[in-house]
Amino acid sequence: MRQPDNTFRQAVALCNPSGALIEIEPGFYELLAKEWPVWKRGTILSQELLPALTQQQVYQGNAVVVQAQPLGSMVRVHIYALNVLDKLGKQQRNIALRYAAGESYRDIACILKLAESTVRNHVASIFKKCHVHNKKLNSPRLYRNKIRLPT
Repeated sequence: MRQPDNTFRQAVALCNPSGALIEIEPGFYELLAKEWPVWKRGTILSQELLPALTQQQVYQGNAVVVQAQPLGSMVRVHIYALNVLDKLGKQQRNIALRYAAGESYRDIACILKLAESTVRNHVASIFKKCHVHNKKLNSPRLYRNKIRLPT
């Protein structure tokens, strides 16, 4: 699936259990290259993905997540790019989304039953993890993901 900025967010491929690619969607190679820049476009997937293929484990790297699903004698491989929110834990994600929606530290603390200082610390940690150095730039970047706030 191509985004408006012409980058791919996800793609699917079909391979055998040994990782030999049979059929790929556009963007599959580009997404693999985000995680393994030195991987040469070829017909065999990275060795790091073999446990995901054979044991149906999810591979989560620094740039992508790969899920494999058996499909007869073949394996369907779904790869998608991680976004900013994927780098956060559940509580930090909740705080980030609330902060991005315009809620104050005090409101977030009250709703989540946390100390206001704890919320401030989480927000500082979120900025660091997301490589954001400006509060005004953080909100749209996080809120673009259009994830509903937990109640």
